[in-house]
Amino acid sequence: MVKDLSILACVALTRLGLWVLPLRVMVRGAQRDAENLSKLSGDQEIEAARVFQRVSRVARYVPRATCLTQALAAWWLLRRRGILTRLCLGVQKNGTALRSHAWLELPGGVCLGSMEAYVEITLREAAFL
Repeated sequence: MVKDLSILACVALTRLGLWVLPLRVMVRGAQRDAENLSKLSGDQEIEAARVFQRVSRVARYVPRATCLTQALAAWWLLRRRGILTRLCLGVQKNGTALRSHAWLELPGGVCLGSMEAYVEITLREAAFL
């Protein structure tokens, strides 16, 4: 229960940060981490899965906790545990509209969110959209 409350606070603060801060400020640390990924131990993979599950669960109680909110919150929580992930942003054309999506990747694959049919853009490109 205490862990879920701290994760809820992290998701809520991430959502608040996305409302009041520029995206480039919110993703600054994620850009550095993407260059330093290394293979995870079995325990780290289990911990990452727990964090993803909890973030997804508590996000239901935070207004507008989008995929970007969840990915940034999970990135921060995992980073505090010494687990580096790669924050990914992508776009998809849907008729005349563009849809965006955010997900996290562990070394070796997607971990939070799906990347189906999205064209990945760099964090640098996204920060200036």
